[in-house]
Amino acid sequence: MWEYLAGWYEAETGLDNSTLLEPLEGEQSDYVLINHARWDGNLLLFMARQLPKKSFRSYMLANLKAHHLAAMPVLYRLA
Repeated sequence: MWEYLAGWYEAETGLDNSTLLEPLEGEQSDYVLINHARWDGNLLLFMARQLPKKSFRSYMLANLKAHHLAAMPVLYRLA
């Protein structure tokens, strides 16, 4: 599923550095997987590339819901 969703982000928003992280074998984690990505623009530009697209709801959100997955974005900026 991650490959399909990452492909949407690459095609629709230009994101090309998404990396899937998973806990090391035997390590405890609250999360099964973490997708780490960096946008080289400001937050408003990122939102403008993502939210208005019809496919964001019909493809991205629909696939998350159908596979019982959820996104928990954490946004940060370098100091």
